[in-house]
Amino acid sequence: MKFEPKITSMKKVFYGLFILAILMPGTKVFAQDHNLKLDITALLSAELRLNYEYTLDDNKSVVIMAGTMLPHKIPSLIYNSDAIEEEFGGDVNLQNRFSGYMFGAQFRFYVGESTVPAGFYVAPYFKYHRYSIKTSVLYENYITESQYQDLNDDEQTHAEYVGPDNYLYANTGIFDGSLSRLGGGLALGYQWHINDALTIDWTFIGIGVERLTARLEVSSASENYDPDYQQWADDIESGAEDFFFIGDRLDVEVESDMVKVELPITIPLPYSAVTIGYTF
Repeated sequence: MKFEPKITSMKKVFYGLFILAILMPGTKVFAQDHNLKLDITALLSAELRLNYEYTLDDNKSVVIMAGTMLPHKIPSLIYNSDAIEEEFGGDVNLQNRFSGYMFGAQFRFYVGESTVPAGFYVAPYFKYHRYSIKTSVLYENYITESQYQDLNDDEQTHAEYVGPDNYLYANTGIFDGSLSRLGGGLALGYQWHINDALTIDWTFIGIGVERLTARLEVSSASENYDPDYQQWADDIESGAEDFFFIGDRLDVEVESDMVKVELPITIPLPYSAVTIGYTF
């Protein structure tokens, strides 16, 4: 008589335990340690941002965030080029570019009866953003007869005679700047696990402190005329005095071919986000 192991009986025991585990409340049978998310709120500002949440245990996870600005121009509500186009038409290489990227991280604690990846959470976080901007601007300067003669024929068409040895010259300049943001804080939120794969995550409030550093280079696009950059610097500093939170924090440096401006400032900033995720 040939001996055969009782595989059938062992299978029954295994399947029975498996079904019992499924029926037990609160038992996690299928571990979903990964959650890849798309930030919907970032899309509203033309930024593609992805978050990745990794489960550490039942009530802790870590979230990595990374994003980049989609190629686009500065909205007309903020930057209006009508004055340049009215003066120069299509004869000027109009600059209008806005780009940037970010990365950050959260360490989440799911509290109460919540377990990853669903429920109420508290999350310390840090973030870094960097944005770049480049735009054309219109400026007008009074120039002398000798300065007028130094202009080429095309540039002279944008110089208006206003009196003896005096012309009002219109030309374009370039604003080339950047803004960096580095900081962190504490966020509160709630994540819903809709089905086996879908999550909706709402970080409804985050309060943090960020160090903002704005840098700007202002220069003229004219090859035959150098404006009074010291006067430009004085105008920038004078305009900054209207903003109490800037005050003497503004650093303005005059060079031979441009004005450099730097503003470092530390301020509290709120943080909020809504994401849709896929768990696996």
